[in-house]
Amino acid sequence: MKKTLKCLLCLFMMLVILTSLSGCGILVLFFDGHKIDYPYLNSREEIVLIEIIRYDWDNEDTHASEIITTIENTDEFLDDFEDVDYYDVFMWEPQGIEDGGIAIKFTYSNGEYEINSHGGQGRYNREAGCYYAYTDNGYFDKEQFRELIYKWANVDIDDIQKSEDQTSANT
Repeated sequence: MKKTLKCLLCLFMMLVILTSLSGCGILVLFFDGHKIDYPYLNSREEIVLIEIIRYDWDNEDTHASEIITTIENTDEFLDDFEDVDYYDVFMWEPQGIEDGGIAIKFTYSNGEYEINSHGGQGRYNREAGCYYAYTDNGYFDKEQFRELIYKWANVDIDDIQKSEDQTSANT
């Protein structure tokens, strides 16, 4: 009888500890960054324009300071895009889209758009009438994202960031 009570008490204490740890977010660390399918703003079939852009936070109309390339073969590009690993996170916010960084812009038939960089997403939603800079707690595998951009635009996102950092340091 005492052994059964000790076992029940131990189980209860373990349950209390696990519950309190999960409330603090400590358990989530073990499950953070699991791979999921990318959650498009609208359906893939509604995408009418794909552009690889240089992101500009201050340009409230398009959020692009430069269109590097417009993708003609959208289906093939989207197949490649979906091959890039996308991870969901719980404990921290993704890096986000760096101002001046390279990103992919999807424009939908209803006028909404989303912008993706390896470190986060931003979305313009017509219903809300505004642009949200951080919409998902998710990020892309940076190396795979870099390879996708290089394949379709012949641009290395790391080289662009390094040259911008050097320009900022010189001014």
